[in-house]
Amino acid sequence: MKELREMNEFLASEQTVLMDSLKEVEDSLESLRLENTSLKDSIGLKDEMITKLSAKYARNRKVWEENERKATQEIKMLDDIVDHVIDTLKTLPETFRASEQIQQLMDVLNEDTVLKK
Repeated sequence: MKELREMNEFLASEQTVLMDSLKEVEDSLESLRLENTSLKDSIGLKDEMITKLSAKYARNRKVWEENERKATQEIKMLDDIVDHVIDTLKTLPETFRASEQIQQLMDVLNEDTVLKK
């Protein structure tokens, strides 16, 4: 009988230890679930941010490309005007080309033409 009582006490003690361990495992599991939910939310926010930044990048890139295209067209137009002015000045009669102001203009335009090539 004494052995049976000791065995019951031992089993009761072991059951308490097991129940305490089970409670710790359940608490840990709940903590991990909460952390998992938090991480999923964080990933969702980051994915949303990446999507927004990608869309913003695409818009800004289109604007930049359009601005570059327009600037290139304007530069070409101005280059064509300068070339036309140079060609026109070269066809002037010698009396006009001898003018100091026209000669200075030709020098400036020729310098710019050399620099851009």
